[in-house]
Amino acid sequence: MILARYDFKHRRPPRRKPRLSRILMLLCVLLAIAYPFFEAYHLTIDKHTVQVTNLPANLKNLKIVFASDIHESARYPQAMVDSLVRTINSLNADLVLLGGDYADDSDGAVAFFHNLPRIQARLGVFGVVGNHDRTVPESNFGLLVKAMTNAGVVPLTNTVGKVKLGTTYLYIAGVDDYYNGFPDVAGVASQVRKDDFVIFLGHTPDL
Repeated sequence: MILARYDFKHRRPPRRKPRLSRILMLLCVLLAIAYPFFEAYHLTIDKHTVQVTNLPANLKNLKIVFASDIHESARYPQAMVDSLVRTINSLNADLVLLGGDYADDSDGAVAFFHNLPRIQARLGVFGVVGNHDRTVPESNFGLLVKAMTNAGVVPLTNTVGKVKLGTTYLYIAGVDDYYNGFPDVAGVASQVRKDDFVIFLGHTPDL
């Protein structure tokens, strides 16, 4: 017979292995932090073909490029904005539409257009503003509109831009930001007719 004496006071508890859920949670947090930086440095182009019933012949086969939420900042500097514009210009678009949030605040948005290389499009470049572009002071909004115009971008804030192709007009209806601006969807709708071909342009889907 073998007798064994155990002193539980001095026995070390077994070391617990990290739980899988904790590891997964930590990975999710790290991915959430890293993703904005990854996304900013990896430009992708999504191509879509839109079929429109009874589309006027003059409007067929238009190539439209849409770019939004550029957020020029330390993580997306001027050199990357320049590269983005080169990519846009390489697509030989008929029309370029900009969806807002050009920087992280209104001062940055004004500076964005002061330094923006010329965007090339056969029929023009149109843009709306986003919530980051509409931060205080309110006086920056007038400066932003002027900077956009000087950069060759038609600013649309509760207004409608139009492009003529042959005898047909294409309308771009742009609405002010839903959160920080003064959107007037009904007022914009009143500027076009039921039978017009209209592209509705706004920063947030909540419009």
